Amino acid sequence: MGLTEEFLVGKRERASWVIESTYGDGGTMSGGEIVGLDVTIEPNWDLGWQEILASGADNRNVQGREKGPLSLPYTMTFIPVN
Repeated sequence: MGLTEEFLVGKRERASWVIESTYGDGGTMSGGEIVGLDVTIEPNWDLGWQEILASGADNRNVQGREKGPLSLPYTMTFIPVN
């Protein structure tokens, strides 16, 4: 799998990939390929609050919230080119 990088060219984003020389390192654009134009990334992040309920002896109301698991999905759209 190649390393993914974004390059800002004018006012358009380009998505490209290059072959890594070693895992997670290396690669040059001379050996790479532009795979998409006009890249936009729309994050849909959520902290994931966990509700803390009462013990049930008197009511079942929410007594507070604690930080829950992070959810960091995103949508990436682009115009494919090859």
